[in-house]
Amino acid sequence: RDGDNAYIVSEFMEGKSLSAWCDEHKPGHREIATLCATIARTLHFAHEAGVVHRDLKPANILLNELGEPHVTDFGLARRVTGDVTITLDGRILGTPAYMPPEQALGAASSTDRRSDVYSLGVMLFQLLTGELPFRGNVQMLIHKAVHEEPPNPRSLNPTIPPDLETICLKCLEKLSDRRYQSAADVAAELQRYLSGEPILARPISTAGRVVRWCRRHPAIPGLFGTLIAATLAAYVIGWFWFNSAYRHADAALTQQSLTGVRFAADSVAKTASRELEGRYVLVEQIVHSPEIIEPLQTFATAADLTERTRELNQPELAESRRDELRTQLMTHPAQRRMQSHLDRVATQNRGIFGWFVLDADGLQVAREPANKTIGMNYAWRSYYHGEASDYRDQADYLQSPQHRLTGTHLSAAFVSQITDRWVVVISTPVLAARGGDAADGESAREFVGVVGLMFELGHFANLPGERRGNEFAVLADTRPGSEGAILQHPLYEQLLNAEDRRLPDHFQSCRVSLDSWTKFPDDPVETHANYRDPLADDELGEPFRQRWLAAKAPVQVRGGDTGLFVLVQESYRDTIGNELERLRANVLILSAVTLALVGVFVVPIWTLVLRMLK
Repeated sequence: RDGDNAYIVSEFMEGKSLSAWCDEHKPGHREIATLCATIARTLHFAHEAGVVHRDLKPANILLNELGEPHVTDFGLARRVTGDVTITLDGRILGTPAYMPPEQALGAASSTDRRSDVYSLGVMLFQLLTGELPFRGNVQMLIHKAVHEEPPNPRSLNPTIPPDLETICLKCLEKLSDRRYQSAADVAAELQRYLSGEPILARPISTAGRVVRWCRRHPAIPGLFGTLIAATLAAYVIGWFWFNSAYRHADAALTQQSLTGVRFAADSVAKTASRELEGRYVLVEQIVHSPEIIEPLQTFATAADLTERTRELNQPELAESRRDELRTQLMTHPAQRRMQSHLDRVATQNRGIFGWFVLDADGLQVAREPANKTIGMNYAWRSYYHGEASDYRDQADYLQSPQHRLTGTHLSAAFVSQITDRWVVVISTPVLAARGGDAADGESAREFVGVVGLMFELGHFANLPGERRGNEFAVLADTRPGSEGAILQHPLYEQLLNAEDRRLPDHFQSCRVSLDSWTKFPDDPVETHANYRDPLADDELGEPFRQRWLAAKAPVQVRGGDTGLFVLVQESYRDTIGNELERLRANVLILSAVTLALVGVFVVPIWTLVLRMLK
């Protein structure tokens, strides 16, 4: 102060401003980092003294003759060529191009040291790229400073090191809490870069940029969010509706297919019943033949035969002696007469597995085709005594109440030791006149033996016409001791038709579950909408490991159940499942196409947004 004159005396700087210096030089990245680190340390010194510059820009950075930067114009409002200052009510607010968002909003009270960090970031951006982050008139600069993200420096100059870009962008964060919290932190980060050490800041991800852009421009993401939400809601509602319609269609088609399977099972069962009835009639016709009755009477009365049959009926008889007696038996005229008759019957009735004759004690005295079973006692078999199941052996039968066949009977099923197939026997008693008159005036008749017709079950119950691959018939038993036993199945045929193959013994224990079947009033046919084939659990039954629609119908003869039932299985997958899955796949494809069309609209917009953020 000189009298009434007040003036400022300051150091004379023999140099130029940073803006002028940049116009004449092309500083390298390390030179820029060193320069900005020095400015940052200077700012930190001022900040520590409680001073915030608020108008930091290249024009306010002076370099001396040694190139050392000096920060000037603290709290001084001045107009420099190319710069715009804003003054409201005589208060200096700063230069828009370097102004942080909180200062651009007029919140002067909220500016602090982090505001100078932002301005330093603008200077670093300008030094690295040769351009300002935002350009335009005063209003545009203020709007962009508040609402827009600066571009990535490397998008303007790809040679900029990624670490310098990260430091620069962290200084330019819109929210002051996300910036470096002091100029000293900026100087430390720049020094780490210069020393080749990892910096602490992490680059902003593309996702982070998108989120920030959406916060500043809520209308566009809101529009697309509404579009996507509406699309997803439509898809959710449509999917629930489709699933409901899918289930109803599945149920309707399943019920329709079950109706067809019920009809097929009933048809096959009736066909099997007629075939079985025909064999009942056939075996009943033979027992009236003199070639059967008279030889059996001879076996019961001739001393030479009764002695041999009595010895053959002994369970503990040695096999060599049995063979000797069997040979003697087969040379006897009575046996030869029955054997010749069975040969003629077999010739006239093709397709029968075998015929045999048992005498009154259950000894097999004739068989077609003949084999070593002649001379064996089968009184323990159900086809002799007429009960529901076999005894364990002859000794077991002798220890129990002994019964004899009284009418035509379908025997328990058993596996043939010759063919390895399931076999049943239709047997009927042979009755001969005893002589004398009965009380009712008719000749009394006595039991002299049994005639049996043996047939295999492998081709007994088949679908009419050509068998389809997705539908076939199974035959099973419900009688005591064999409840649910599978007697005929396509897998049996595959194994038995293969060379040197036999049915595994454990197949005899496979059972059809007789529970969980749907019964209809006054209808013997039962259905199952989700049947599992018992043979599917075997390693050989892999093709049957699927869901089946099934119906079972009883095989009836002469108004009564035989204990056998036909089970028709139809593949759910081939009949219904594949078509429904194709429908589902087509709906999914249509959904994907629709989403793709939405994407054709949405993706270009967001691609443009991402380009704007670079």
